[in-house]
Amino acid sequence: MKRKNSGFTLVELLAVMAIMVIVALVAIPGTMTLLHSWKMMELDQSAKEIYLVGQNRLTACKAAGTLDAVGGEESPADSELYWIESTGSEMARLLPAGSLEAQTANGTYVIWYNAKTATVCEVYFTERGTIMPELSVLQTMRYSDYYVQPAEAGEDPALSDLTPKELRREKKVGYYNGEESGLGIGAGDEVALLPPLLEVINEDELIVKVTVPDYANYLNLGVRLKVTVQELDADGNLGAPQVLCDGQGYNGTADPSSTVVSAEATPTPGVWTGVLDSLSRTADGAAMAANGSNRVSFKSTCPGITPGANIRVTATLTADPALAAAGVYDSSKVYFFGSVSEETNGLFESRQLVEDTSVDPAVTKDTVQISWARHLQNLEATYSTVTSGSMPHGRLYIEQTGDIVWPSTAPEYQSIDDYWDALAEFNGNEYEIRELRGSNGLFHYAMNVDLEHIRIVNPTIHNDVFLASVGALAGWITGTSEDSPAVVT
Repeated sequence: MKRKNSGFTLVELLAVMAIMVIVALVAIPGTMTLLHSWKMMELDQSAKEIYLVGQNRLTACKAAGTLDAVGGEESPADSELYWIESTGSEMARLLPAGSLEAQTANGTYVIWYNAKTATVCEVYFTERGTIMPELSVLQTMRYSDYYVQPAEAGEDPALSDLTPKELRREKKVGYYNGEESGLGIGAGDEVALLPPLLEVINEDELIVKVTVPDYANYLNLGVRLKVTVQELDADGNLGAPQVLCDGQGYNGTADPSSTVVSAEATPTPGVWTGVLDSLSRTADGAAMAANGSNRVSFKSTCPGITPGANIRVTATLTADPALAAAGVYDSSKVYFFGSVSEETNGLFESRQLVEDTSVDPAVTKDTVQISWARHLQNLEATYSTVTSGSMPHGRLYIEQTGDIVWPSTAPEYQSIDDYWDALAEFNGNEYEIRELRGSNGLFHYAMNVDLEHIRIVNPTIHNDVFLASVGALAGWITGTSEDSPAVVT
């Protein structure tokens, strides 16, 4: 028997092709819309970054009395509103180089801000290299999504018939005005309350200082200040937040919600401070122990964070729902609150992974910068509890970035015991370490660590242990190389 082999008929092929065309016609527009939406979310996120950094800078300028220096182009409709372009000198004064992520900084953006209240109103962002002429409709005070303006002389009617929101989507312009943090009370006029001013002072004390603008009005509104600290790893991942305060601790009295010691003996109204690490401050005001064991230490104030890790401090103003429900807020308005963040290191000036391409293959170095006596002292493991367990990327490379003077108010310096073999290099960069007071020297025991360009000036070194070795640089050195040996004067 013969077997008949047959393929698809022409009708069947045409039917399949027709189905595929129909599916494509249905799917492609949806896919394109989804891709466009993702792109708009990315652009809006860049606008949000500019908004947050710009608002923090405006608040700082207002506090410093330098807000007039920001400048910009005044709105023809409102003398309090100014427009700044990223290509202008005004933007360089508001957002200095390095304020934004590189990808955002390489785009083009404009900011509307209120010079009276030091508030960023709106931000527009595009990845194009120049300010688009289409945004001229926004520059003439037409930046609200709720208005449609008629065409004027010289304008393109096709553009003027669009709302700014439609115009943004058509021209791929990111947008942010802070509304995502809205309280959502009322449905009328929007009231943008100023975010706090956050300062992280990383010197011989690690101090968090938060200044609340218009604090008397905020107290009446029941606005709460929440300050948190989180561990930040090398990949940018954040750990669980640890709350430092959550209340109205900016009211000029002792803050019962605070988990840390205040930096001020008498709190200043409108200001909250907290000490996270100190060379010479005790938690209870008692006299400092000779070995500094009762000092305010990072390991005690932030027990959930790895010693030596980078940290992010965030200050947020939020509404008290109970007061809101009690009618404290104007129900005809919508109130918006902001938050600001700042990053630093818990023990040192800074810390980052640096790729050394001078060797083959390239080596990634866990590099720590120090410029104050507290940073130097925190290299001693028994003092700060920084250990090799907190070095997931290998041994530390220490770089001194400024002269260090041991404070007269601090206990004696505790020499670095590198028995844990965690230090690979200590480069003093020819900066001085002055007035060091303690036993054994800069190092008690230096093991396999390269010592370079260290200058120790006017040290007071003594031997308080029988038969212990003493030296201004080190008591014991094992397996260590010295490039440009230390200078002691």
